[in-house]
Amino acid sequence: MLSLAIIVPLYNPHNDWFDAICDSIAGLDSILKNVDYSIVLVNDGSTNFEESYIQKLREKTNKIIYLSYQENRGKGYAIRYALNKTQASYYIYTDIDFPFGYEVIIKIYQIFKSSPINFIIGRRDKEYYNILPIKRRILSKVLNNIILILTKFKIHDTQAGIKGFDNEAKKAFLDTKTNGFLFDLEFICGCLRKKLKYSIINIQPRPNIRFSDFRAAVLIREITNLVKIIFQS
Repeated sequence: MLSLAIIVPLYNPHNDWFDAICDSIAGLDSILKNVDYSIVLVNDGSTNFEESYIQKLREKTNKIIYLSYQENRGKGYAIRYALNKTQASYYIYTDIDFPFGYEVIIKIYQIFKSSPINFIIGRRDKEYYNILPIKRRILSKVLNNIILILTKFKIHDTQAGIKGFDNEAKKAFLDTKTNGFLFDLEFICGCLRKKLKYSIINIQPRPNIRFSDFRAAVLIREITNLVKIIFQS
């Protein structure tokens, strides 16, 4: 039987994260009722997270797998950590607030079931960029132009917070080294080098989506990661 692992890293989630994920779980249960799926929550060294909430989630659904470690390592590390401890037919990773909703999960799963695709990339629309904070909007536009060159003009958006992949592409993800923001780019470049088959789907942000800000130290670190990825490609 085909199975699906939905990987959700979390790091110091906002105060209303629990209510938000409960709503998403209820939605997932309704649209994935005939799918063998799990929700893999990965606590990436949060300092404000109460693990008592995990038991409350398990009282609502038996789909929860909880993983945790003490030191904050970054989203890329968290997903690799989950992949090393999870086996499924397909994998989807997204953020704790399900920024693109939960309906897209079944859309990705159905594409895998109906076609020989190795990985699926979410592409954000203009509406998403219009609501970005100005600093992130500028950074995204610059990065997208670099991505076009790195991927030989095949892909212009690698950084949307949702991807799906099979076990062939899982191997490419486990080969990545980037822990921070640009792990998506390294993953997709690795898949392209392996000539894996991919599909791109348009995604829209849900209302009232939240955006994190980038500190100067984070930007410097990610520029360093970008240089490493460029030389790998």
